[in-house]
Amino acid sequence: MQQLKFFLIAGETSGDILGAKLIESFKQHPSLEQYNLKFAGAGGKLMREKGLLEFFDMTEHAVVGAWEVLKHYSELKKIFNALIQHVIEEKPDVIILIDFPGFNLRFLKAIRKQISKIKNNTVWKPKFVYYVSPQLWAWHESRFKLLEKHLDLLICIFPFEKSWYSLRAPKLKVEFVGHPIFDRYDLNSICYEENLERDNQPTVLLLPGSRDKEVQNHIPLLAETAKLLARQLKCNFKVVLTKEQHIEQAKKFMADIPNLTLLLNEIEIALKNACLAIAASGTVTIECAVFGVPTIVFYKTSLITYLIGKKLIKVPYLSMPNILIGDEVFPEFIQYNATPENLAQAAFKILTDSQKSFKIKTQLKKVKNMLGEKGASFRAADSIVKLLIN
Repeated sequence: MQQLKFFLIAGETSGDILGAKLIESFKQHPSLEQYNLKFAGAGGKLMREKGLLEFFDMTEHAVVGAWEVLKHYSELKKIFNALIQHVIEEKPDVIILIDFPGFNLRFLKAIRKQISKIKNNTVWKPKFVYYVSPQLWAWHESRFKLLEKHLDLLICIFPFEKSWYSLRAPKLKVEFVGHPIFDRYDLNSICYEENLERDNQPTVLLLPGSRDKEVQNHIPLLAETAKLLARQLKCNFKVVLTKEQHIEQAKKFMADIPNLTLLLNEIEIALKNACLAIAASGTVTIECAVFGVPTIVFYKTSLITYLIGKKLIKVPYLSMPNILIGDEVFPEFIQYNATPENLAQAAFKILTDSQKSFKIKTQLKKVKNMLGEKGASFRAADSIVKLLIN
């Protein structure tokens, strides 16, 4: 049986989820039944469970921001060089880079250079795929030249991205497959139109993020926010975390908050029963949107990262639902504005104004409709299969 080798790199929890679904879709693809599939690379627990031969757990090394990357540079550089060597040794048929642009864009350029240096290499010509387009439309637009030069396929999950690239990089093959969130959750029962009266004791989700540094920075902020809100309104608070160590961190700051529950990786159940979320900017804001949960978005980072980002970022909003709609559907509080007082006040306004909540929910239905339909993971896998065997 002919072997087909895949080398995948996913750098954080969201990428691990995408990678696991992609591996699962390859295994189910009818055109690959006659192949012996081998998956190797760097990812996380979910990708390992789907059969990835993992050289590094990259979810343990997820950092965000210029200053944070610099502090971990030595460690990340060792992983970077080791993965290049693993690619050279494994000689995969396709290299799939999943999100994680700070690492993967550099890796794309470096591995292309290393392969070009191999003498008498007339047989091994791997394909290069990037799954989940880097958000070049938000900052550092000029990097599209790197993608056009080095990629065989770019897979997008947001509808406007394909046309954005067609104007700037017409030679780059780009596919829009829809958002893979619909492959993870059953969203058929979500009702966006219902104008429900606020519960006597509404459920408020506190979502600090998934990266270690994020959680460390955000838990104290969310703890103080919950305490302020609890003085104004009787609420049930639920904190959704992704690691056991984050649970322990949360206990230190949140032990005295009334009606509070700490949850480990139970985001779907939590969102289905939530009236409001207070969430760190990131992938989770899309999850909040498709579940129809009004959300207050915040983000705090190091001063250096904030100042660099403020200078480079070109879009008016940080959260993707706001970018898609072109308006501040989710209130955003960034850096100095992300205070417990501001977050609690914004939460109180939404929880006590059913009309305001209803208006947000009707906008969220529009967001959901923009993102495609179930089957994105398989469509992504299918586009890669066609690249490989057609």
